[in-house]
Amino acid sequence: MLDTITAFPQWAPPSGVLTPVFDYPNRLERYHRAGFFDECDRAALYELLAQAGPVWQANHGDPLPTNLLLAEPGGCALLDFEFTGLFLPGFDVAMLHILLAETPGAQASIGALVGEAGIEVAFLVNQAMVLSRELRLHTELPEGEFRQRRLALLRPEWDAFRARLHTRR
Repeated sequence: MLDTITAFPQWAPPSGVLTPVFDYPNRLERYHRAGFFDECDRAALYELLAQAGPVWQANHGDPLPTNLLLAEPGGCALLDFEFTGLFLPGFDVAMLHILLAETPGAQASIGALVGEAGIEVAFLVNQAMVLSRELRLHTELPEGEFRQRRLALLRPEWDAFRARLHTRR
């Protein structure tokens, strides 16, 4: 699965085929106004955005398990390209980092992959975008077991992300 997700950005689409999916500063401001990022988070993320530069990369945009077709032996294919577009490098792996948080070894494998690719800064910005969105979505869900389980998983991820964000300064 990681091989498939990391191979996709190697594709160089013809000019104009893919566009940026969202405006990172705009999304940062929106989640800051919603209370997900405090002033220190906001400042640190703007510094990282400046470091990440205007490097855009094709990403699937929605690498949920339901959008991955596993085949024998060890093959994997992406499905549903509705959210495919240009992102900072590592958007898909940032999503997988959250989605596979309970899968033993997955986050360590993703961390190693991010380090090898040299995309730590962009990955951290993407984590901010993914985590804030996931927290918002799951906070808005009706009370219930699924909501509690997801928030119990997301909150420690959020705390770990914020610790990494503020140790990079």
